[in-house]
Amino acid sequence: MFKLYKCDEDGRPVAYHEAWVDQRSRQIVEHWGMLGTRGDTATRRIKLLKPLEAQFDTILGPARELGFTELEDSAFQSLIVEYKLGEAWTRDDHDKHAALEDALTEVLGWTGLGAPDGVNTGEHVLEACCRVVDFDLARTAIIDALADTEFSDYSRFYQE
Repeated sequence: MFKLYKCDEDGRPVAYHEAWVDQRSRQIVEHWGMLGTRGDTATRRIKLLKPLEAQFDTILGPARELGFTELEDSAFQSLIVEYKLGEAWTRDDHDKHAALEDALTEVLGWTGLGAPDGVNTGEHVLEACCRVVDFDLARTAIIDALADTEFSDYSRFYQE
């Protein structure tokens, strides 16, 4: 996956433009939009006789010309969604942990805000760790996406 961001004059990301290979459909998916929105998507067939890197360059070239670039690791923040272990959340419920990661992937990925980075369990809490480019936007997007789902019973969000 190639993920580019356009930053404002203060260096804060405001838009995203990304592309990846969808193995199932054998297509390149292009996705772009304003940070925090679902944006737009286009697909292109993979050309078997053209190097994949050249195809990505063709797709992302116009965005690069508009000032979209990769972000340094230091531009990402850690956002933690915490759940209390107990009746609803157990340390060993791997299917539920995976489903939570899928839900976070869906909301953060499709809005250009970031991606989950694993689920950790402590003595009394489960923490879903995410790498995001805008903590406040990501927190709001997650709250909206998880409302009225089995994952709406988080205890808090915090930044590490």
